[in-house]
Amino acid sequence: MRGVDDYIEAVVDGLSDTPLPERYRRWGAISSIAGALGRKCWFDRGAFIVRPNMYVILVGAPGVGKTASLDLPLIKLYKALCLNPGVKADQDEYNPLVSYYGMELYPMALLKDKITPESMGVEMKKVEHPIMDLSEAEVFFDNSVTLLTNELGTFMDREARGAQILLTELWDALVNYEYKTKTAGHYIIKGPYLNWIACATQSELILNMPGNARGQGLLSRIVLVYDPGSSIEEDLVYPSPNEDMINRLRETLAQIATLRGQFSMVDEVFDEVRSDIKANLPPTPTDDNMTEYVSRRSAHALKLAMCISASRSDTMMITHRDWTDAKETLFDAEQLMPVALTGFGMGKAGQTAQEIEGFIKSTCAATGRGGVPENTLRREILRKAANPGEVDTMLAVMMSAGILEKHGNMIKLVGENAKSKTNPSQPNTG
Repeated sequence: MRGVDDYIEAVVDGLSDTPLPERYRRWGAISSIAGALGRKCWFDRGAFIVRPNMYVILVGAPGVGKTASLDLPLIKLYKALCLNPGVKADQDEYNPLVSYYGMELYPMALLKDKITPESMGVEMKKVEHPIMDLSEAEVFFDNSVTLLTNELGTFMDREARGAQILLTELWDALVNYEYKTKTAGHYIIKGPYLNWIACATQSELILNMPGNARGQGLLSRIVLVYDPGSSIEEDLVYPSPNEDMINRLRETLAQIATLRGQFSMVDEVFDEVRSDIKANLPPTPTDDNMTEYVSRRSAHALKLAMCISASRSDTMMITHRDWTDAKETLFDAEQLMPVALTGFGMGKAGQTAQEIEGFIKSTCAATGRGGVPENTLRREILRKAANPGEVDTMLAVMMSAGILEKHGNMIKLVGENAKSKTNPSQPNTG
């Protein structure tokens, strides 16, 4: 008997009295299930196997609750059932909850915060273990970890080629992964499975995501979950789930972690899913930055469907409801991905120009004026400039490009640039 009937909805509802965005709560719960299922669960597509690991980045303004939304599913629940890599039952660091919930054969691992790509490979090697009842001709190795990155910039930046290669190759949960480090030598990680969830502001995402992440395939493997909400209002005490709910959720996640083997579908659902995938899961995103992502949408949807199925039952059977909810959850994230990717691939000058436009629009909205005093704008550009000479250059270029115009001591946006972009999450009422 499960502690809760639907783990994802219970996590979402358990934080419903908080100001944390529902999108973040939902994807945090999904990520914790993806971590619990591990490499020992899969869906067979014939030519290749899809496993439920996901790469998710929560994107939003500072203070909107990205990190706080992960505290329940990833810390109070998932981490509470984890062993530190390499820790054995007879060591002081052993987590007794692993034995309490009967998870000795299915240990989970969480890597977080300021871990480097090089050290992550070393830590993953410590997690490696065989699962004998999944063995056939060869031993089935499981090396499943979840990586929690509260601030994207602490793990990767534009020049982080090692992180990009590691993330890109581990998404596919290969049989083995050959790993070399400058200091720790050469490893073969058997049965690698990386589940990753991170938090980033929109500017942090653009500044730290490698510029070739599209062409090299990393961006297509990531689901960006953007929420347009504003900063959470400060308070002395915030609502939180009670201990009974936390215990019931842990019990359910522990049970999910014991699932192993292949997910299946009943015939009518199989036909429905096949038809949807052949039609490219309409509506298909058309944003230029999502061109490569579209080719992996069916895999993202199947990963989600496995997580949602496991959230509700132990049958490992994907139902019509599971598939419908998986599509709706993915489509909800996709409609705002272009906003999260605004400025991606641009040079520094293009990003600065876009930030200046945003600054003028937000200032005009706050003051009710049609422009910004020139000295105010100059100060803003100076904050972003590498040297003072860039201020005059940036203003001159944006004016010659027809983006800005000067009226006395006021700087205004020109024509279409002056119009606020419609928020994709809201209907355009004209």
